[in-house]
Amino acid sequence: MKMKFASILLSGLLGATAFAQDSAQSRNTYLSASVLFPQADLRQFLGGRSTGWGFEMGYDFKKPDELIGYGVFIGHIRSVGDPRADLATSLNFSAWRGGVDLHFNTPLKNLEVYAGLNANYFFGERTSTTTAGPLGKLGDSKAKFGARVGAEYRINECWGVTAEYDFAEWRSDSTSVRVSGYNPVNPSWLAVSVQYRF
Repeated sequence: MKMKFASILLSGLLGATAFAQDSAQSRNTYLSASVLFPQADLRQFLGGRSTGWGFEMGYDFKKPDELIGYGVFIGHIRSVGDPRADLATSLNFSAWRGGVDLHFNTPLKNLEVYAGLNANYFFGERTSTTTAGPLGKLGDSKAKFGARVGAEYRINECWGVTAEYDFAEWRSDSTSVRVSGYNPVNPSWLAVSVQYRF
């Protein structure tokens, strides 16, 4: 009887261990927080040296041993601009985003690369002005398409870091914001993120 009980207990422990290992390997849902470094048009729009922040939640349809997989994500970004002396105004920039990425394993064990397409709902905002028009949203935000490419390094099964480059399109149709230097704007930025998987 004791041998039978010990056998059942051992089987249960082995099964639980296998389940725990499988669960640890299938941490496909993630949350990330990012620091943004605006580039090119977006940097000019924001008045020079400006940083921003963002957050993202996603789910990867890929197991660790698979060569290629895909994932989906939603998120938000925001950058606060410096005062622009040339336009006598300060401008901010934010966006709600969602998209699909392809993920690829690399020869390095904890490193994978990804690339994908997304839709971005951009908001431009004027926060101070003397001559450039009323304060507030620029008034004609629209969903636009974008792309991104990046790399993810897993520190352990839960934590990781990513670095990516994003590029999108945005053109304002409002006559009140057709000022040389920030319309059209093709926003692009570098993002460095800390990621937690569960």
